[in-house]
Amino acid sequence: MILVIFLFFAQLCLVVRPFFRSTSMIVASALTHFFWLSTFFWLQVCSFHMYRVFHAETRSVHTKSYSRLTILKYLAYATGISVFIVSANITVSLTITNGEFTGYDKLMTLMTSRTAFIVTLIGPLLIVCITNITFYIMTAYKIQSTPNVDSTTGYRIQLTVYVKLFTLTGVSWLLQVVDTFIGVSVLSYIIAILNGLQGLFLFTSYVYNNRVFKLYRKAFNKFGSSRQSSRKINARHEH
Repeated sequence: MILVIFLFFAQLCLVVRPFFRSTSMIVASALTHFFWLSTFFWLQVCSFHMYRVFHAETRSVHTKSYSRLTILKYLAYATGISVFIVSANITVSLTITNGEFTGYDKLMTLMTSRTAFIVTLIGPLLIVCITNITFYIMTAYKIQSTPNVDSTTGYRIQLTVYVKLFTLTGVSWLLQVVDTFIGVSVLSYIIAILNGLQGLFLFTSYVYNNRVFKLYRKAFNKFGSSRQSSRKINARHEH
């Protein structure tokens, strides 16, 4: 859900950014940069969490307070490093240009400098993709070499969820890295469409499927049965 929230605001900032000018546009661009970075780093958090879970000596059930603390730590990492990168981009840009540019001064591009775009967005994205692939490979190897891992703990299900997340939202970003260095082409338009439809991919994968439909059908049938039972009871009382 945190990933969905980050992705939502990243897409929202990207959509509304062209409607702003001057200082508002700079703020919108910086926020866009921040939310995309947070989205990338939260994907990294997901893969690291699975790696840590399956490589821990014990996989005991943790309390809710422990889980909340863990999420807060992950959230501090994802947002903290994103704030640092955005702040560093602004600081370096202001220093180099003697206060003339903030690093987010162009309407047609997210950042003023192409070099800054590569270093502060594509660079972290590439690192995240590499670490995610590494974590997933090591986690899959651990599961394969430990066949007695209890599937009822839910860890295997979580791994499947995170792998799907990275596949749905990570593959297109790998293509984005490639496209950055080959210039505008047909691939650029394809990648723009894929990245813009990430929310739809997530919806299709996790909501629009037979499993969810069966759950809804089961819930509706249970609700219908309970209503029918209530009617019979009321009818008996009236009789």
